[in-house]
Amino acid sequence: MKQLNIFCLLLILFSYTVVSAQSADRKGFHFAFGVGPALSAYKVDGSFSKPDPALSLFYDGNPILSHVYDEISDIGNYPLQTSGIGLQTNLNIGFGLTENVLISYMNRVAYTLNKKIHRTDYYSNYNSSVLLISGLTGIEVEYYLSQSTNSPYVAVGGGMSIFTQPFVSGYFTKTGWGSSFAAGYQFSAHLAGEINVMYLSGTMRDKIKSEIENLSDGIAIDGSYKNTSVSINLKYVLF
Repeated sequence: MKQLNIFCLLLILFSYTVVSAQSADRKGFHFAFGVGPALSAYKVDGSFSKPDPALSLFYDGNPILSHVYDEISDIGNYPLQTSGIGLQTNLNIGFGLTENVLISYMNRVAYTLNKKIHRTDYYSNYNSSVLLISGLTGIEVEYYLSQSTNSPYVAVGGGMSIFTQPFVSGYFTKTGWGSSFAAGYQFSAHLAGEINVMYLSGTMRDKIKSEIENLSDGIAIDGSYKNTSVSINLKYVLF
């Protein structure tokens, strides 16, 4: 009886070892979606350009006096540096070249509430919180350290960055370049967790001619942005 118990115990341990060491079958099509909290910090810098002060400017049919130029210049409000806590989502659709190497289309987006970066309607409330979206879309390569289902992995990606406050009047999507670095662990066939760092940078230009009447070209905002987001994501994985 004792020998039978030992045999059963060894069989259970062997079965567990075999199951744990099973191939994750990562070759071929794969899909992953993750979500989690994110800390995003961004810096916007640049300049505000306006036409010759001697020109007559009109806003809403009324002349703009010279002292109002300072208010218009505040549209840029540069430099601006701040941070916020929000959510980040990530999407991967791609192909496993081997059990260890995967390549995919990647889309990572961080959502936070923060100050307006700039506005075309300078009479609006500048200090109100608005939605800020910063994201990266491009190609990502993942490397799994083990061919078994349970495995740590690292990922690196790069592509086009997106930086926008979609609900601010006259504010348009700004684009640039960005990169992403992640380290994670696949817990099971369909569940993984990771820490991700996303860095974005680019330029932005916004003409506000539509807000100023009788104004020829010459009033604009020229700037640059840098954004860094750190997030912890829980991912659903489908191989």
